[in-house]
Amino acid sequence: MNSLSQFNNLVLSCEHFTNTIPEEYKSLFLNADKILETHRGWDIGANIILKYLENTYGITPWKGEVSRLLVDLNRSIGHKNLYSEFSKVLSRADRIAILDSYYYPYRDSFESEIIGLNPTKKQPIIHISIHSFTPIWKGLPRNADIGILYDTSHLPEKDFSLIWKKEIASKYPEFKVRSNFPYLGKSNSFPTELRRKYKQKYIGIELEVNQKLFADDGKSVKNAKILHCISETLQNALTIFKA
Repeated sequence: MNSLSQFNNLVLSCEHFTNTIPEEYKSLFLNADKILETHRGWDIGANIILKYLENTYGITPWKGEVSRLLVDLNRSIGHKNLYSEFSKVLSRADRIAILDSYYYPYRDSFESEIIGLNPTKKQPIIHISIHSFTPIWKGLPRNADIGILYDTSHLPEKDFSLIWKKEIASKYPEFKVRSNFPYLGKSNSFPTELRRKYKQKYIGIELEVNQKLFADDGKSVKNAKILHCISETLQNALTIFKA
């Protein structure tokens, strides 16, 4: 039995898992190879975190199948960044076809799993959506290694997030952890939409990890301790929260 098997309400996802462009849309990205390899194309390092948790705990996660530059699975319909400058040039019919092929299947299947787990107020779904952020923004270094994003007005979510943050700070003080950094947890995202729909039956946390801890190509980790940190403290936080 894996150490997280008792938490059958835990769901893991990574909406920006890959920078893959399906064959039928590659003509849109003929001169964009270098851009696809950057954070604009995917969340560098988030794939490694997700695979580590999957292998360590035997939890099957949800993985986005296409680059965010084709369609961003973490943005709502109508959001200005749902499509990038590469895919915005397509006709309305072609953009809808992308939604039907990649966006709706991912979101609808994910939501079906949540419903199937029969969440309640006493046993809410705990969804950890894994992301990463660039270490430099607008010429300035971002002063954090880990960010835990949540809606401060959603009290169960706030409680869980603060427990997890405390666990990281106490067990792994070498990693600086901050709340709602580098983005706000109530900003437009998949967890925000699910939180709105399921209210007290759902806890949606976005985990953000600094890309400086990973190789630029997203194939290896520079400091493996970050993986142990996330895995151990997540388990601790779940245990404390459940108690």
